[in-house]
Amino acid sequence: IQNAILAVYIHHILLFFVKLICDGYMHKAIGETLFISERTVTKHVQNIFEKLHVSNKIELINKLEAA
Repeated sequence: IQNAILAVYIHHILLFFVKLICDGYMHKAIGETLFISERTVTKHVQNIFEKLHVSNKIELINKLEAA
């Protein structure tokens, strides 16, 4: 059960990341909002882009709008 709870928590964090990206937040602002470093934000954004097969924010927004 703990693994399931952790998976749901991580999923919600990633969704929040995507929302901030789509709302136009820069990496520094996302880091300040989530109390993490800009470098950590950059890595998370790269991972999200890879998982969704996009290479930039515009492609991400277009993909989400098409879904």
